[in-house]
Amino acid sequence: MLNNIKSLFILRKLFEFTKQKTYLKLLKYNKKLQEKLNITIKSYSDFLYIEIELIPKPKYRLHKYLDENLLFINYLEDKSFYHIYFDENKEEIKRNYLEENEKVSKIKILIEPKVKNIYGLFKNCKCIKEINFIKFDREDITNMSQLFYYCESLIKLNIDKLKTVNVTNMEDMFKLCVSLKELNLKNIKTEKVTNMKGMFTWCKSLKNLDLSNFDTKKVTNMEDLFLYCCSLEKLDLTNFITDNVTNNMCRMFQGCEKLISLNVSKFKTDKVTNICRMFNGCSSLIDLDISNFNIEKVEYMEYMVGDCSEDVQKNIRKQKNLKEHAFKSFPTYKKNKKENYQNEEEEESEENDNNYYNNYRGRGSSVGRGGRGGRGGRGGRGGRGGRGGRGGSRGYQNEEEEESEENDNNYYNNYRGRGSSGGRGGRGGRGGRGGRGY
Repeated sequence: MLNNIKSLFILRKLFEFTKQKTYLKLLKYNKKLQEKLNITIKSYSDFLYIEIELIPKPKYRLHKYLDENLLFINYLEDKSFYHIYFDENKEEIKRNYLEENEKVSKIKILIEPKVKNIYGLFKNCKCIKEINFIKFDREDITNMSQLFYYCESLIKLNIDKLKTVNVTNMEDMFKLCVSLKELNLKNIKTEKVTNMKGMFTWCKSLKNLDLSNFDTKKVTNMEDLFLYCCSLEKLDLTNFITDNVTNNMCRMFQGCEKLISLNVSKFKTDKVTNICRMFNGCSSLIDLDISNFNIEKVEYMEYMVGDCSEDVQKNIRKQKNLKEHAFKSFPTYKKNKKENYQNEEEEESEENDNNYYNNYRGRGSSVGRGGRGGRGGRGGRGGRGGRGGRGGSRGYQNEEEEESEENDNNYYNNYRGRGSSGGRGGRGGRGGRGGRGY
């Protein structure tokens, strides 16, 4: 027993500190070395399996519009590449959802090396309470966008084993993880990441984020990065490098209403054209220094510091000659604040979810004609709730002030999946077809 443990330890070290595939291939055919290590290697790919442990939320209410009942993982490629086990049962489960009233305390998932993409792996998996990455030796994964998107019941996430050294896309990675209170990102490597759009959007329960290890030199898009992180009290961005951010920092900190201090003094904005609503709704900020901001190329700055304190706005006026609409309050921010981003209560969630699932699953909702409908809105005349969300997004970059309230009402309704009833998407809706949907 001791020899086997020692052998596995040696093999593990060999795997970690050498070129994985090459040396494991050599080891595969080196019988003498295998004998010495007292282990048999059938295939080097055995060591590249991803192993994940899930703990579902007990007694999770079944949503009547959820086609997959209680989805806990998305098959991104051939489902035969995914091996699923419930509790301690060694027999594979041939489905990726839970049955209604099914009692499962733990789910083990093994993913074969043939799966090259984990984009949206747990997207919309609302019944998961915990996710633990037990084993993840894959360094060929480049896209982790929407990996945990809308895991609304997720309260514990262990990603210490997650290897992100070659990842370039982290868009919407933790978006709408509304129950997550802690997030350890110490082992997350971002040296090659170019897209961080919406990465922490609507993580409304997070109070602190330690991003001191983040390398953002190559990031080009930071739009919506911390949008509506409304419980965030502390955020250290002193190591953030924004030299390559082009075009968009729109809504980067919008709705971070409990954030007291924010150091953006090292931010470079030479290539940025859109900073509209960047700090909108940061009502607790005591001070804000943007004296280093280069706004020569900025075309859109509407509501940039709207709903910030009078002292902050007064100080900003001394630092920069901003257009007057940069100081205006965002039309729907106060009016629909509770309705739009604190409607996770049971009584308000059903309408949102009905439209969201209709749109996302392509069923077409009978309500809401405001945007085009997630991906699935094309399934029916209605359901045009999601894709118009982005329509609004493109629309409001060029919005006239008198049109902004209608646009933004549709934007928020669409964004939360509610589908605005009748909404023309405000310059968005159908006209927002230029966007790709939130």
